[in-house]
Amino acid sequence: MITGPLVDGNNMYLKYWSEPIAPDFSNAAELEFKVFVTDVNNPTQPTVIDEIPGVTNTTIQTTGPFIRDNLIYFPVNNAEFNGYYTIDRNTDEVQVAISAPGVVLQGILILQE
Repeated sequence: MITGPLVDGNNMYLKYWSEPIAPDFSNAAELEFKVFVTDVNNPTQPTVIDEIPGVTNTTIQTTGPFIRDNLIYFPVNNAEFNGYYTIDRNTDEVQVAISAPGVVLQGILILQE
C-alpha cells in the first residue's frame, strides 16, 4: 500500500490497520487497512469511517485520497469492490462515487474543458 494521509483543515484522513499488528508481523496478511479521521492537533484518538470498506495488506494501491468539487475521494480495491468512495466535506455523507468491477483503478485523470 503506497498512500499518504490527506489533511483538510483540522482533519487528517489516513488508512491504517484496523487492529494492532503483531511485533513479528505474523498477522499482517489478515489485517485490513481502514480509513480513519483524526484531528491534526490531537491525533491520538482517530475515528474509523466504517462506511468505507477496508482493504487487505495484499492489495496494490498507489493512489491516496484527494479532494475534488468539495468531495474527498478514497480509493478502495478489495475482493468485493474496486473504485472510489467519497465523503462530502459539508455533510460527512459517504457514498460510492465510482464502481469499476473487475479492474483495479490506479488513479483518476480529470480533464478540464
